[in-house]
Amino acid sequence: MAPLVGLTSWLILLSLTSNASTRQSATIVLSAHGPRPEAQAACSALDVDFLRYLDYDKSTREVEQYWVGSEQNPTCRAITTFGKLKTLPCDARLPALCSQSAPLSSLSNSNNGSQWQTTVQTGEAAITGYRDKLSFRFLGLKHAPYPSRFTYSTYQAPGGNVSALEYGPRCIQAGCNTPTCSEDCLYLNIWTPHLSSNPNSSKKSVMLFIHGGFTSGSGSDTVYDGGNMASRGDVVVVTINYRLSTLGCLAVGNTTARGTYWLSDQVAALEWVQIHIEDFGGDKSRVTVVDQSAGSASVRALLAAPPDAINSTQAIFNEKDCTQPDEARRLACLRALDPTELISGTITRYPVLDGEFLTTSELVLDGSGSLLDVAIMTGVMRNDGGPFTSFAKDGNASQVLINQGYDATTILSSGLYPPGDTGNTTLDIFNLTQRVTTNAMYRCLTQSTAFAAAKNCVFPPTHRRATRQRRQRTPRRPQPAALQVPQRRDFLRLRHSQYLLDSWTAFGRTRDPNPQIGYMRARGYVNTSAVRERATPWFGWLVGLRL
Repeated sequence: MAPLVGLTSWLILLSLTSNASTRQSATIVLSAHGPRPEAQAACSALDVDFLRYLDYDKSTREVEQYWVGSEQNPTCRAITTFGKLKTLPCDARLPALCSQSAPLSSLSNSNNGSQWQTTVQTGEAAITGYRDKLSFRFLGLKHAPYPSRFTYSTYQAPGGNVSALEYGPRCIQAGCNTPTCSEDCLYLNIWTPHLSSNPNSSKKSVMLFIHGGFTSGSGSDTVYDGGNMASRGDVVVVTINYRLSTLGCLAVGNTTARGTYWLSDQVAALEWVQIHIEDFGGDKSRVTVVDQSAGSASVRALLAAPPDAINSTQAIFNEKDCTQPDEARRLACLRALDPTELISGTITRYPVLDGEFLTTSELVLDGSGSLLDVAIMTGVMRNDGGPFTSFAKDGNASQVLINQGYDATTILSSGLYPPGDTGNTTLDIFNLTQRVTTNAMYRCLTQSTAFAAAKNCVFPPTHRRATRQRRQRTPRRPQPAALQVPQRRDFLRLRHSQYLLDSWTAFGRTRDPNPQIGYMRARGYVNTSAVRERATPWFGWLVGLRL
């Protein structure tokens, strides 16, 4: 285990995009200056050696020099940022380049052995994480104490020696049992490309991701691993857990159970980040909240309790045989149940006005409310409504729309949804219905929000655009028979993924989702540079809130 001592600043420099990338080189930069013996000792403390370069010359310009090893020459060698290898006096004070031999972490292979571990001091806590090929990883950090059921959570300061080598449990949800899931689930995870014991060192932008679902998911899901984004985007990535379903949303009138516990969990996580993230290389003044699907409701936080949410609460009391004459006793009955009983049958999943975390039912965008110094990105995927659309059992488009709760007559007579001509009636009806669902659930709200906010200057910059449909559901749940595309498209998918990631992290760094061409070129991101030079400004399917 290597604490942050001696050479004070560490930075992993990588050009990786994903596991499919062909660029597999990795380097650890020790940015504090020191003589060669100290630099070599610092590399050895990480259980690595000097990075060994062959002697080559790419440029005559010299900007910075780093201590490196040399296979051919045992003397004190340094390399410039333009690739020129030089022999220098061994007592010259330079930063160092160390080799990076830590393996890439995955769901089936996560090597957090002592040779990769490192410890960060934050407040009264010494937190031990580890590095892999992409980033420094600190997993399962508790950001709020075990909350009493149906009460708000609060920030918890870490203390003592804390192991951050494994994810914490997921919040209670269907199909997830102990010890994998627990009510004591309020943990966050950090991936960072930069650590420093120098409080005056430069800090990275922070991207805090809130997963969607409202009834399922967690910050430890493999699809949300932040190592690649931290490495390629040069940002600190944080994912969090929050309470789900009835355990996160239930409101009971005339009691202290006012709902919106999930939002208090997220606020506690943000407070933890504000207090501690600078010790992990992040800039607390540049935090971007990134949300997906239902997670975007965490950013808007504007919905009042709809009528069916109230009906759901009464149904839960009846189903769980908690029918005492007063609300307080019924609430006590629910608190005594096994938590898994509260996520089966009827559930609650809606944000409600609780008077504390949610105090208004609308986001004022007409210019009459407060003007906030918050940059906004919002958007949809073209087929976002697809997962919520069923295939037709017959060729009746009108009946399919009615079954999904839509006004079929108005929709079909509007001319906005022309029937398809694929020759497959079932597919044509599905495509029509999923377009309606996408617009109803996502596009109309995001487009009107972005337009009104931009028109009335509610937020400084507002970015919106739709992307094309995805080719797979998710990396962990592919559907090869239905969705797999020819392998020749792999490059196009990789290039698209690169551009998406570079756009999101550019927004985190600069409030502008359009990747800076100079930055892309400096890092060797050829694909994004080429796309950026000919692309129009846009943003895709996530919602981002820059705090």
